[in-house]
Amino acid sequence: TTGLSCFVSIGAPLLGHPSTDVCIIDMETRHLDSNNSYGQAFAHTQRLKLDGGRLAYLKMDSTWEGNVGHELRAIHDNRIVDLAIVAPAFPKMGRSVFNGQLLIRGKSDSQFLQEKLRHQGIQTLSHITTRQLEMTVEDLLDWVVSLHAQGTNTITCDATCDEELSTIALLIDKLESVHGLSVLPVGSAG
Repeated sequence: TTGLSCFVSIGAPLLGHPSTDVCIIDMETRHLDSNNSYGQAFAHTQRLKLDGGRLAYLKMDSTWEGNVGHELRAIHDNRIVDLAIVAPAFPKMGRSVFNGQLLIRGKSDSQFLQEKLRHQGIQTLSHITTRQLEMTVEDLLDWVVSLHAQGTNTITCDATCDEELSTIALLIDKLESVHGLSVLPVGSAG
């Protein structure tokens, strides 16, 4: 048996639709200023939308470096997804999120994810806490659907362990399969 065929685009937007199963886009925005970061992400996602593609995952740095807020703003402006679920925790590398704050090996680094995203232009935000992750998936699903109906397009998530990340993954699956939403998971490499 063979794997999936893959095409990698680095830097410049795709031109045309490659005949592959998966297209990986490295938008190269991490070290750009806000306007260029937004512009690069907008061009990539506009091209993807025109080619009939679908975003499956947006990788961000587990220490929140880079321009993920500008990238998300471009994605939302292109109306390519209904909802982004941001869960950058990487517990095996000592990165967790508790009460919206980044913890590196259990110590606060004073960064709050929602503040960073708001600073980069994301305004319709909500947050899922570790306590809310203890709710039944059905109750959590109803709450998130309600938030989306009220205009929320980005939800950040606490996660301190792999089990909480699994709950978030199940939530994303149910939002898509039960409610028909196009959800973009945003997270670290882990």
